[in-house]
Amino acid sequence: MRDRHEIEDGKHTEMVRLHTAAQPRFRRALGVAALAGAIALGATACGGSSTVTAPTAPDLSGGGTASAGPTTLPATGPSSTAAPSGFPGESATPMSAKEKAFVATIRGAGINAPDDVVVLAGNYVCSSVAANPKSSNLEIMIKAMLGPGQTDEQATADAKTLIAKAESGYCKK
Repeated sequence: MRDRHEIEDGKHTEMVRLHTAAQPRFRRALGVAALAGAIALGATACGGSSTVTAPTAPDLSGGGTASAGPTTLPATGPSSTAAPSGFPGESATPMSAKEKAFVATIRGAGINAPDDVVVLAGNYVCSSVAANPKSSNLEIMIKAMLGPGQTDEQATADAKTLIAKAESGYCKK
């Protein structure tokens, strides 16, 4: 049976055939246009070109062309290593004779922690032993102070040595 529209108008049948044949081309063109729009939008969102160029040597000659010679940069180091006045935190205080002797004792035992860490750990041992002579956390805390960059065995041995040296001499003076 023929379609009613086909019977009424022979031209309508041709238009339906053209419309059906044009759909895949239209979809393909629409897809290409959407892709091109997405690429253009991405390039615009990134500020246009994704290529960045660095300036060449500056024109120091005054003649309008860039010089080919090396360029020197100004010094950027600090003018002073001292903390500015009013800077928060403690300023470095010199070690006492007792602290220097303790650091020397610890160095002699083969522990290579920074001086301030050795003094801090020694003071922690003294205050911890005074507060609780049977503290189970003492070795763990000293190990954590001395441990960065060491194996667990090495940090444990160093912690035990420091605790023994602090208890036997540093804390008693």
